[in-house]
Amino acid sequence: MIRQSIQNIRQNYYMPVLGLLLSIKLIISPSFMEIQYRPSAAYGLNIIGTILVLYSVWFLFRQNRNRFIYAFTVYALSSLLIVTQIVYIRYFTRPVSLYALLQLANLQGLGNSIWSLMSFSDLVMLFDVPFILLFLLPGIKKQIIERKKALSSMAFSIGMILMLIVPVHMKFVQNKPLLYPWREWENLIHYNIVEYQFIDFFITVTSRTRLSLNTHDQDQIKHWLEDNKQYNSFQYRDELFGVGKKKNIIVIQCEALGNFVINRKHNNRELTPNVNRLIKESMYFSHHHCQNFHGGTSDAELILLTSIFPLMKGSTFFRYPGNYYTALPSLLKDEGYTTAAFHGNQKSFWNRGESYPSLGIDEFYDAEKMFGKKEWINDDEKVFDKSISIMKSLEKPFFSIIITIETHLGADLLNINGYFEAIHKLDASLGKFIANLKQSGLYDDSIIILYGDHIPYLKYGEIVRRDTSLAWIQKPGREVPFIMHIPGVAPAVISRITAQVDAYPAIAYIMGIDPGKYAGHIMGKNMITTRDSYALTYPDEYLSDDAKVSPKELMHRKTAFDIGDLIIRSNYFSEYINKVAASTSSREDKARM
Repeated sequence: MIRQSIQNIRQNYYMPVLGLLLSIKLIISPSFMEIQYRPSAAYGLNIIGTILVLYSVWFLFRQNRNRFIYAFTVYALSSLLIVTQIVYIRYFTRPVSLYALLQLANLQGLGNSIWSLMSFSDLVMLFDVPFILLFLLPGIKKQIIERKKALSSMAFSIGMILMLIVPVHMKFVQNKPLLYPWREWENLIHYNIVEYQFIDFFITVTSRTRLSLNTHDQDQIKHWLEDNKQYNSFQYRDELFGVGKKKNIIVIQCEALGNFVINRKHNNRELTPNVNRLIKESMYFSHHHCQNFHGGTSDAELILLTSIFPLMKGSTFFRYPGNYYTALPSLLKDEGYTTAAFHGNQKSFWNRGESYPSLGIDEFYDAEKMFGKKEWINDDEKVFDKSISIMKSLEKPFFSIIITIETHLGADLLNINGYFEAIHKLDASLGKFIANLKQSGLYDDSIIILYGDHIPYLKYGEIVRRDTSLAWIQKPGREVPFIMHIPGVAPAVISRITAQVDAYPAIAYIMGIDPGKYAGHIMGKNMITTRDSYALTYPDEYLSDDAKVSPKELMHRKTAFDIGDLIIRSNYFSEYINKVAASTSSREDKARM
């Protein structure tokens, strides 16, 4: 019996070794992420519980070699997952989710950037994996052993108890939610990387189906949209209403253009001289904020074109590309406009090819359609030049949106000088584009809208600590510039707090479109006429200059992300508005008959 026990230990010693190594990796992984967060006090117990649950299956294999293969596979995949999270967090400043993995097409062209984020310490996390396989597998005999169902159940049960300590404490002691579907950092803080991935998988799977709204949710959305009409009424109508009617609209969405570079110099060089000159001839919203979420750049397009807050989990363009909205391009098409979009990547990037038709975009000129190449064209100047030649041939009036690309590739989050260089190059391309618009005759008959899709991914605090003269790069919220050039309209600086969701009603206003066509279908405020100054930049980040706001109004403002999430996941305007309207019309027709 003693000999058998010794033999079992010799054959199974790798189990505690792999468990210990994985525990160490999970414990030290937060220090590799270069983003400060403090794990909860029960983090260690959580790790032990996770490992017991993962390896409880090990006892159910009858062949010893199969046991080893299972244990090694769990260890190798967990190690790979840890490194993936570390690198992803460095680049995107948030944990990787299953939705991000489903959007792998968006990593096209980012290979060099991602590899540059890898460090030797990351490789240490993977260094032992092949050696464990090479040195341990040959010594594992193919002997048949008894299944240990009781031990499997015990390991699983103890593991689950340890894993439940954190959520039970959160729920009944701290009175916090067990999970934050959109706040990944909260989940990662309370649960280790491996457990977080299982939680994310659960959230992803349970939210992939089309949401069926109950009566309460339907009423909540209906009342929210009805209350929001006050921000888009004719109460403050002025001389700008309809001033842009029948003019072309050229929207330029600039990748990672933060507001802090506007009207700034670095090393005695003006960073954005051409944008600054455009501001002197335009309406400039100086405290405008981005509101995109997991959908990144595509969320910025969604918000501008629909005035609906984005999903709180995953990209709307990937998850619900065919949703119906009262989209701005669709409204303009009813006014006789041609619609087009331009981007130097493939139509599969952010799934734009599938999403644009439902937003009213008739023609999408991607890299293949413009240049005949099935690869992205990382050259904004080239795309600008091509877009002008195409816009000159479009039937007038037209609505067009151009999405820039060159400032997307920065991987070093401390490389502020590299960011400045990229922005200066973008500005030069914009300067040439505007000059060409003037030369072509389009400038004087077009409204030009320029804005940043999101703030750049930079380690602002660390950059300023290293060089305090750069303190001006830190701004409250998520400020991006928003510039609207309208021929014949005097320049102005609007200092109210505004956001991406507010652009649609402002554009519709200057185009002279009756608010009755869209006011009950959007979530923004007309940032030209409203006196309200506020923005919801994240589901839990609210900015406002308003002196007095009633509790009811404050609740309205702060629940916008939740309402937007319900609208998109349920395809609300198609399933609960259009169908109801069609059903009512059908009943009325039958009654008249």
